[in-house]
Amino acid sequence: MKERWQSVALLLLIAFVFGYILGHSSILPKAHALSEGAAGRVVCVMGEVSNRYAPIVLVDTLEQSILVYEYSHNSRRLELESARSYRFDKQLMEFEISGPSVGQIRARVEQQRR
Repeated sequence: MKERWQSVALLLLIAFVFGYILGHSSILPKAHALSEGAAGRVVCVMGEVSNRYAPIVLVDTLEQSILVYEYSHNSRRLELESARSYRFDKQLMEFEISGPSVGQIRARVEQQRR
């Protein structure tokens, strides 16, 4: 589970960096990561443009949801590709792990403390 969230966080970071690079390029159109409101409740990150399509990811921290859109430069259409709440995902101790479980690690740490 932790590895999955690290992967998602890494992807979002890469998308943000790429958006920043695009935004400062004189060749490509400007791109920015944006947040809504003073609290920064919604973060928007535009991903790498590929085959005239650009992924746009919205993360709503208040609603605890992620929305993924795809913008087509050819047809100038924006379509919702995926939506997911991560509210309950955060409550999982583990999910599809290949290593030792959280319980096994906890038991080993407690054994070493004795």
